Amino acid sequence: MNPDPTPAVAVRGLTVRFGRVRALDDVTLSVPTGAFFALLGPNGAGKSTLLRCLVGAIPVAPGTVSLLGHDVARLPLSVRQRLSYVAEGQRLPHDLTVRHLERYLAPLYPSWDAAVSARLLERFGVPSARRTGAMSRGQRMLVALWSALAARPALLLLDEPFTGLDVAVKDRLVDGLLETLAEGGLSVLACTHDVAEVELLADWLGVLRDGRVMHAAPLERLREEAAARLGGSPVTLKALYLDLTKAPSGAETQGAA
Repeated sequence: MNPDPTPAVAVRGLTVRFGRVRALDDVTLSVPTGAFFALLGPNGAGKSTLLRCLVGAIPVAPGTVSLLGHDVARLPLSVRQRLSYVAEGQRLPHDLTVRHLERYLAPLYPSWDAAVSARLLERFGVPSARRTGAMSRGQRMLVALWSALAARPALLLLDEPFTGLDVAVKDRLVDGLLETLAEGGLSVLACTHDVAEVELLADWLGVLRDGRVMHAAPLERLREEAAARLGGSPVTLKALYLDLTKAPSGAETQGAA
């Protein structure tokens, strides 16, 4: 079967200003279907602003944004039901247990998978009878990812999912993502500055700096190019990121190759 040529995410000429501050500056980005695209950048680079544009929380003008081949301003319900979004510090209904939350969510998503739900809850070790308001921050993030993945989305958007979590919780998050990715059918855009975790997951990489996307390309190609510049040694994602962010402006490229 040939891969779907329609990008999971397509952004063209997106500019966002807050007063005199230009948070996003003529952003162009394409996330291939089936890719785990890591968009790295420091705090304040515009990562959360970009994702808020993608989920419709910030109006898109000027510029265009499409998700799964549809204009984000006119997403039909059937497409919205194929999207999941997990953000740092994401709010959950404090008075609901996980069991009650599943009863609420499952009818909203035609692709909700009870078997995946049960498997992820077991893997994550989340107490399904405890109210989310009584859970730790790490447990709430696990619940957020569980609900996102159990809906079997076609596109998952992640906004700093690993920030402030302990090592054990990060490992469970990564394991859950790896397990789901292995089943196929999922595209991911993860905006983060946590390099160690996404190194295990990403096959595409981009850098967001000063509101602009640069160096968006397959991760292995970027590694090979960096290795040639750095003398042929294997390049970690951290070393690659530092190399790319120090590159002269003339070597920077926008959009996915």
